[in-house]
Amino acid sequence: MAQRAMEVVKLGFNAIKFYPFLNNETEKDAIAKVRAVREAVGPEVDILIDIWRLPEPSQAKRVARHLEEFNIYWYEEPVPSENLDVLSDIRRSINLPVVTGECLYTKSEFRDVLEKRAADILNPDVSSCGGILQFKEIAAMAEPYYVMIAPHNFNSTALGLAATLQVSAVIPNFLIAEYFVCFSEAGDAISVDPLNIEEGYIKLPKRPGLGLEINEAVLRKHPYKEFRLERW
Repeated sequence: MAQRAMEVVKLGFNAIKFYPFLNNETEKDAIAKVRAVREAVGPEVDILIDIWRLPEPSQAKRVARHLEEFNIYWYEEPVPSENLDVLSDIRRSINLPVVTGECLYTKSEFRDVLEKRAADILNPDVSSCGGILQFKEIAAMAEPYYVMIAPHNFNSTALGLAATLQVSAVIPNFLIAEYFVCFSEAGDAISVDPLNIEEGYIKLPKRPGLGLEINEAVLRKHPYKEFRLERW
């Protein structure tokens, strides 16, 4: 984990997000991962922790207190956003900024988060929250609550990221955007005009629309395959 973090820093990024509980790690091992990454990248790189709704609430609080010494930039999805009372309780109980929103899809759902003061940062995804217009309206709702917006961006290979850039540029409470370094070959090739990434920042495209063109010939080489659902 520390080695991968160093590789990302060498690419020019000054913020790293990772999942210490993704492989059923113990609490001790998860904390050790965070410690190793902090020691590897030093104090100047921001570390963003997503615990992916895996621990139960008391454990999420306990882990957060252990992580405070590592100067964590944010603490994402400590519990599912479907229970905002529990999420709000966790936020009041810890000293790390709480993030939620990737599993919320409507303005009404985000309104409930704001009214319950359940998060410091919202991370809606432009691909699933109603597109650019509704994303912008969610950001406007958050602004008077002094809640920042950090777009979730699982679809960061091309179109999702391009749309995220456009909306990020026009909201005053934008914080940071998610960007996946590892792309599939298909994702890398679908845009004729790839996005320009320099030192961890992405310049706004100057072309019309989202600034991309789709290479349909490449897409045809990667036909749709049904996603197999696994039982947890």
